[in-house]
Amino acid sequence: MEKPFNVGIGVDGVETLTVNYDMIQMSGLLNKGVAVALTDYVGLGATDRPHHYVNRVSTAHAMLDVARAVKKLPGVAIPADTKFGAWGYSQGGGASGAAAELQPSYAPDVNLVASYVGAPPADLRATIDGVDGGLIVGVLGFALNGFIDAVPELGAVVAANLNAKGKTLLADTATSCIGDIIFNHAMTKTRDLTTSGKSLGQIVDADPALAAFVAEQRIGRLKPTVATLVATALADGAVPHKQARQLAKDWCAKGANVKYLPVGTPPLPGDADKLALGHVSGMVLAWPTALSWMTDRLQGERAYGNCGLLPLMP
Repeated sequence: MEKPFNVGIGVDGVETLTVNYDMIQMSGLLNKGVAVALTDYVGLGATDRPHHYVNRVSTAHAMLDVARAVKKLPGVAIPADTKFGAWGYSQGGGASGAAAELQPSYAPDVNLVASYVGAPPADLRATIDGVDGGLIVGVLGFALNGFIDAVPELGAVVAANLNAKGKTLLADTATSCIGDIIFNHAMTKTRDLTTSGKSLGQIVDADPALAAFVAEQRIGRLKPTVATLVATALADGAVPHKQARQLAKDWCAKGANVKYLPVGTPPLPGDADKLALGHVSGMVLAWPTALSWMTDRLQGERAYGNCGLLPLMP
């Protein structure tokens, strides 16, 4: 990998040292003999457009397209019936969840058999409040830049609501990596970025166009046809645990094959996880189960869900 320690959307040549958690996760699959292909998503690391961060359709299509792309690699012979599994955590969890929903209509040629959906921002409106004022609040800049690129009409709405500080954050996050947004914008409250003093969540609620676009990103409205593993840390307040559990509940209600995996311990009273420690810990705690679950699916073993137990689980 050319830049093994970079995570984010930086394109300006400035190096940012962060821990590339995808390398940690993928190493386990590689050690199990699983071939791994990673997608950069639309606009990630590119100079011609912003990254479509947490865009449900765009990220799902990118994840499914990478399965198609590997079949066309020169010198690589991949049988037509090769089993594919979607894997993601955080934004990636949203992408893998959306990919499971959209595969039947968008990529029926991809033999998707399983999807690991780790800490998915399935309810983007809830996630906006989760990261607001926290360590990774800058990801909201990632999201807004992607929203505007997808629906240019939203640009005027965003511009009208951001003050000078907000516009600076928006421009800065267009070419930032995770380390940059933590260093430059950690613990910023979005009410300090708006002309009205309202939070970004309140701005979204008040504007029909923004509210509609955010609602369109909701995962859980379609039934996946493949086995899914939904993992979430009980202490995750950044990508809130409750909305991830709701995704599992929504899919179960549609008759999908869902294994719900809550990990860790509940948060202490008053802990809103603004340092995202609960969010990060979920990746580590869920990883061993996710690894064995995914390899079993790729080996053709039957997947057993636990929807019947979900009402008894936190």
